Parts: sequence; C-alpha cells; structure tokens
Amino acid sequence: MNPQDYLKNDQNAVTQIKQLIESGQKENVELALSLIKGGGMVPALVTHLCAVLLIYHDDATIKDATTALHKLPLAFRYYGGLVYNDDTINRILAIAEDHPDIDAPLLVTLMFEQTGKLAAYCLENKLLPAQQVLSQRMKGGGFLDLYHMNLSALPPEIGLFPEIQHLNIEGNRFSQLPDELQNLTQLKNIYFEDTPLGKEAIKQLEAFFPQVMAEHYCQKGSKVIYTSNHLWNDYEEALQYITKATILVPHNAYYLTQKAGVLRKMKQYQTSIEILEQALALYEVESLSGKYKKEVIYNDLGIAYIRLGKYAKAHQAYNQALQIAPNYDSAWYNRACVYALEQHKTNMLSCLTKAICLRSTFKIEARQDFDFSNFRQDPDFKKLVGE
Repeated sequence: MNPQDYLKNDQNAVTQIKQLIESGQKENVELALSLIKGGGMVPALVTHLCAVLLIYHDDATIKDATTALHKLPLAFRYYGGLVYNDDTINRILAIAEDHPDIDAPLLVTLMFEQTGKLAAYCLENKLLPAQQVLSQRMKGGGFLDLYHMNLSALPPEIGLFPEIQHLNIEGNRFSQLPDELQNLTQLKNIYFEDTPLGKEAIKQLEAFFPQVMAEHYCQKGSKVIYTSNHLWNDYEEALQYITKATILVPHNAYYLTQKAGVLRKMKQYQTSIEILEQALALYEVESLSGKYKKEVIYNDLGIAYIRLGKYAKAHQAYNQALQIAPNYDSAWYNRACVYALEQHKTNMLSCLTKAICLRSTFKIEARQDFDFSNFRQDPDFKKLVGE
C-alpha cells in the first residue's frame, strides 16, 4: 500500500480530520487539507470537503487545495459563493443527493453551523434543534429575523426566547401560529406582510400583544393615508385600521388623534372634534413619549372648527396651542387662515408674517390656500408671499 493512502485504514485519523473541519477555524481547515493530501482522499471525507469548498469559496488557498483533491463534484466549484437563494440551494442539494459519497443533510448542517446559511432547510427538515437554528437567527437588540425563509410553520421553540423585541416573519407560508408565541413578553414590533396568517392567527396576535397590534394597525392606517390618491375608499380603509387600534388600546391619545385626523379628511368635523377632546382629556393622565404633542392636538382641533365655520372656537384652540408652544409655526399659519376668513387683514398679515418667519415654505402654501382667497389680489398679501 502506498504510505500516502494511510487514511483508508485509519478511521481515527479520518475522525480527527472531520473535527478539524467542523471547528470552523481556518488554520484547522488548512491542516485538515494538508493531512488529506498526505494521507489520501477517502469517501468518508467527501461531504466535509464539499462543505469546505462552499464555505471557503472566497479563500484562494483553501479553494485551490480543496479542488485539487479527487472525488469532489466539479459543480461545487461553480456553486461556491452562490449559496444565497432557494434555487441555488436546491441545485446544490440535488447534486449532493445524487452523489453516492455525499451526505446531503450533513452537508447542510455543516454549512449552517459555520455560515448561518440554509437555516430554513434545517428547520423544515428538522436537521438541527429548532432552538439552535432560531438562536443563530437572533440579532442585536432582541431582533429575530425569519424574513422570507418560506417556512411552512413557525417553530413552537420561539417561545424559548422571551427576550425578542422585534420579530420579522414576513414572506413565509404558514397560516397558523403556535401558542408559545405569547411567551414573547417584551415584544415591541412584529412584521408579517406576505405571510398568509389566518383569522385565528390574527386574533391570537391581538390577544397576546394588543399594544403591538394596535401600533401595527395605526401604522397601516397612516400608510394608506400617505400613499392614497385622496379617495373616499382609501380614507375608509385607513379608518378601519386605526379604529382597530383604538379598540385594542382604547385609552390612547395618540391613536385617537390619528382617528380624528382621518375623520377630518372625510369631512366628519364634529366627530373629529369630539375625539380630539377625548384625546386632550387622556393627555393629562397619559405620557405620549413625545409622539404627539398637546399643541398639535389643539392645532388639529382648530382646523376642524375652521371647517365648521366656528371661528371663535378655532381662535381658542390656537391660543391654547401657542400658549404651550409660542413658536409653533402651523398654529400661527392656521390662525392667519382664521383671520383671513374673517377678513381681518391686519391680524391675518401679522400671524402669517410670524408663520413665514418660522417656516419659509408657508409663502408657497399661502399662495395656493383657499382660505386666503379674499386677499389673493391684495398688494400687501402678494408682497408677503412673494408674488
């Protein structure tokens, strides 16, 4: 026997070489390749060598040393470095499964443990404990990323990670959720677009995480408004979302102000006013964490009163807003609108001047604002807005 073929009869040496590769340390992998070169290639090492070729595709020294060995499928030389999508993964696995000396599940396991790739395949085929796979997918800040993994089920082991604050399960295939999800007591955000969750799963999320889902619905409603074509159906859709938020968390001033804003766009001004007054009452006992300031609520209240023609009430609202924030530009601008509608030129120009000083873009807005129609040809107004 050629002394260079000693690995054929030395199982302990083969096991040690496997362990060197499994360590994931480059120097150990280089040592393993050197030992194989000196001891001869054996079928028992083919899977590990294929993994090395895929894992170290961008390391010229290791790649050259690996591809020089016999019994490795040539296709792996091409696919090294391309393991980034399901199609490529499936092609690699098909080659592996057709090769008599390659253990496809072991290849996947080695790839995952050293690169984090093929996590979905490991979960779907139960090649590794789900807890181990999920742990690898955890990122900083309590973020668990299962984005577009095409999973058929969310592992119940997710309940073993109560520290999760942000959960992304977008782009998967499951429609149900495990009850263990409720163990995520620190959850702040969940993303599940393009995952076909059923009605029962949505009810679970609402029951487990009412605050999280309320925020989700409020954001969806706001997104509809900002991306809409100002159609009635868009406003109704937004209102449905934000109403869900107020049902899940009824005593939240921020959600109420958002609902009032949609109603104002739908010209339901009186209802909008009633909801804003509820929000103001809640504001006294609830911290909004800077999300919606009290002066903004008064400003919104003033806009609704303007549209109802209740100018005295609008003035009261803007006075309140400016007492809280004397340099609140929108309040000065809208106060100017009230004076314009009342045809009080001096007061209108004074408030509009203050607003423009605080925000120069109000010049452009005032030129087009219907509330200033009575002064459109007024020379003092035209000079102020730059016409």
